[in-house]
Amino acid sequence: MDNHKEQIITNLIRIEDVLARLYTRFSKKSDFTAPVKKFWATIAGEEKLHSNIMDKVCQAVREEKATVSVDLRIERLKEFISKLNEILKKASSENLSEAEAYSIGAKIEVELDEESFTGLIHTTDEKLDKLLKLIKNDTKKHRVMLVNYSRGIR
Repeated sequence: MDNHKEQIITNLIRIEDVLARLYTRFSKKSDFTAPVKKFWATIAGEEKLHSNIMDKVCQAVREEKATVSVDLRIERLKEFISKLNEILKKASSENLSEAEAYSIGAKIEVELDEESFTGLIHTTDEKLDKLLKLIKNDTKKHRVMLVNYSRGIR
């Protein structure tokens, strides 16, 4: 078992869980319109799926069922988590508008570059590789949608 890999993947799971909770919070804001709530609920569900996928990767590492390489330094991950925590403080405002929520989501997906983390995990296991590609594709989609929505483009 590789504790370093497991530690990094466990932190990635936590990040996905935090994003799922944040986006779920946005989906339940009483002053958001129904389509906006639905959008955030969908994104939250995808982030939870990402967490579950990363959990499968972590389990494969823990049980040595697949060869997994992680080209990610823990320092970079800690820096991401620190910046994410700053953003989360802003996101906890009860008076958050729909536009501000989109801007926060775009900041997470673009400026913090969540997508780059999954690109640094490699495996020879076809099932896990397919799942990691799903996360990468979803995250690209999130990035484009959130940037466009934050600019008022739908």
